[in-house]
Amino acid sequence: MKKNDDMKETKQAVIEGVLEWAHLQPGKPNELSGKYQVDVCQLPAATVKELKGLGLEVQDGAKKGKPDKGFYVTPKATKAVAIVDSKKTKFEDAERIGNGTKAKVAIRAFPYNFKGKEGIGCGLQAIQILDLNEYSPAGMFAEEEGFVAEPTQTAFAIDPFEGDDVPK
Repeated sequence: MKKNDDMKETKQAVIEGVLEWAHLQPGKPNELSGKYQVDVCQLPAATVKELKGLGLEVQDGAKKGKPDKGFYVTPKATKAVAIVDSKKTKFEDAERIGNGTKAKVAIRAFPYNFKGKEGIGCGLQAIQILDLNEYSPAGMFAEEEGFVAEPTQTAFAIDPFEGDDVPK
């Protein structure tokens, strides 16, 4: 992070991008950071300029061997954040947010000084889902010819407590 002595206060912005690696489900922050976070990718040049003007470090996916990410930031929060749909209706299924979801993200740039390190942090405030790309673990498979599972019967279709071998 770049040190910015002129920045003494929190500054907010709303950015639009493509989400990747969303860790937003209440009670399930990212295991490594312990925070709620998401990569906001494919940021346009004007947004990159705005974020740099706030003192934020914007990552370049191409330099990290991930050109499809484009320019991106990873805002984080210590508490679960508000998520709404395009009509500002509360969206409670954060686990459904998959890579490729298009969204507006409210962030805040804030100065920090922690254990001798200074810089500008990128806080996560809220998310507005514009186009949901639903996460589905089975979604990465295509339908194939081959084995088809039989419908399962309801457990205990026959009463296990009826019959001659039940002790009396």
